[in-house]
Amino acid sequence: MRSDAERNRERIIAAARTVCGRDGLNASMPSVAREAGVGIATIFRRFPTKEELVAAVFSDRMDVYADAVAEALDDPDPWNGFAGFIETVCATQAADHGFADVLTMTFPTAKTLEKRRDAATRPTWS
Repeated sequence: MRSDAERNRERIIAAARTVCGRDGLNASMPSVAREAGVGIATIFRRFPTKEELVAAVFSDRMDVYADAVAEALDDPDPWNGFAGFIETVCATQAADHGFADVLTMTFPTAKTLEKRRDAATRPTWS
């Protein structure tokens, strides 16, 4: 990817984090474009669907969620594990309204995001 295209991609992701964090997943693509300072066509060149943009924006937060699940399950004290999980998830959702939406919705074309969520919500028991 060209360096200017990569910069645009990162600006779009940062703008989408801001807009979705404030407005949730109801945020419009035009509002993300305005926040990023790019045209709507630039967004659609990088992210042909809103689901692809959502996946790019929230992949790191889904990792935090999945790690919180793993830590909770690994805690020898079930109550501490549960309480720690609840604290982490509530703090993450309070800081980002869009992530609260991501946890309650599915994104069939965002395969990586869905796979990470599935791994977090259906851990294998050893």
